[in-house]
Amino acid sequence: MTDRWLAGFVLALSSIYIFATSRLPSLDIGDPLGPKAFPFLIGGLGCITAIWLIIETLRKRPAVATPDVAHPPEQHHALAVIAVMAWMFVFYFLIERLGFLLSCALFLAGLTGYFNRGRWLMNAAVCLGFPLGVYFAFSEILGISLPRGVLPF
Repeated sequence: MTDRWLAGFVLALSSIYIFATSRLPSLDIGDPLGPKAFPFLIGGLGCITAIWLIIETLRKRPAVATPDVAHPPEQHHALAVIAVMAWMFVFYFLIERLGFLLSCALFLAGLTGYFNRGRWLMNAAVCLGFPLGVYFAFSEILGISLPRGVLPF
């Protein structure tokens, strides 16, 4: 049930984001795609993932009502969501000071350390590979500078 709520929220948020993007002014000079291409891409991908999640939850068979000690109670999920949101605010405040690479690696280390316990090699690969890949994509391919922070590059 929570997956459906999440999918509905993401779909609504992505739709509002696309609507707001459509209201951006168009420029006749510069890049032919203009400033709207990237936000439309983000909003469209948000809608696609929300619809995908809706389809997955509808295809999922109802679970048998047996107690499962491996999954924490619903109250624990609410605490995890609050903790992730707090961690996101820490990331937001650190990104200018430490730079994108360090703050993103730290952010991912916290998340993967909690949600993917015990898989240190996989967590390290994600914590190093994802920020480096995003940094390369934005700085080299798209030509968009991300905060450098304390690192010299």
